Amino acid sequence: MALEQVFKCSGTLNNLRSGPLGDLMDGFCTRLLEDGFAPGTIRKHLSNVHHLNVYLDTRNHVDGQVLSAAAVRGFFTHYPAWARHRGPLDRHIAAVKASVNRLVNYLRFLGRFEA
Repeated sequence: MALEQVFKCSGTLNNLRSGPLGDLMDGFCTRLLEDGFAPGTIRKHLSNVHHLNVYLDTRNHVDGQVLSAAAVRGFFTHYPAWARHRGPLDRHIAAVKASVNRLVNYLRFLGRFEA
């Protein structure tokens, strides 16, 4: 599976494959690999997207079949208050937004994003 090409730790693999978006992570990783991203960049994107996944899980958003724009907006409304980061918060938020946007584009391609 694609995640094993980028991550070696079984705990990390289990975390990425859990939650409402967990079933999508291998496919998303495959897309990033196909798009030519380096493993370090892919790890960062998946880590950033995992924050969204945790948020959805804590909100009991159990339908991982479709991600809604409203759920993404809710995440970015709440995330700055509980984000753990190094460096300026605005740069961190911008990086997380870039990763989530890549995920949204992937889900649009799959027909699993609801605007």
